[in-house]
Amino acid sequence: MDLQALNRNIQLHERLERAYDMVESLRERAYPGGQNLDGMPRGTDVSDKVGNLAIQIADLTARIEWLEEETEKGDEEIRKFANSFDDERLQMIIQARFISCFTWSDTADLLGPAFTEKGVKRLLYGAVCHGDA
Repeated sequence: MDLQALNRNIQLHERLERAYDMVESLRERAYPGGQNLDGMPRGTDVSDKVGNLAIQIADLTARIEWLEEETEKGDEEIRKFANSFDDERLQMIIQARFISCFTWSDTADLLGPAFTEKGVKRLLYGAVCHGDA
C-alpha cells in the first residue's frame, strides 16, 4: 500500500462527512419552518420544493451508503496494512492518521510527548516508502 492509497482513504472519510452534513441540511429545509418566510415576493413558478428536496435526500442517501461501504473497505485494508508492521507505534500512526483521520499533530500527541509531528511523518514515510513491513 502506498501513500496515495492511504491518503485516498482520508479523502473518502472527508467526502462522507460532507455528505452527512449536506443530507442533514436538506432534511432541515424539507421540514415545515425550514422554508424562508421573510415576506419577500417570490417568482411565480409553481414547484414541489419538498418533493424536490426528497429526491435530493434520496440520491444523497444512496451516495452516503456507497461512501460508507467504500470507507469500510478502505479502513479494513489499512488495518491489515498497519498490522503487517511489527512496530506498534507505526501501527498506531497508520490507524490514527488514515482511519481516524487525526491530524499529524494529534497523531504525535497520541504517541506521547517524545514525538513531534515531523518525527511521526518521518517514521511513517520511512516505513511506507522504503517498505519496512
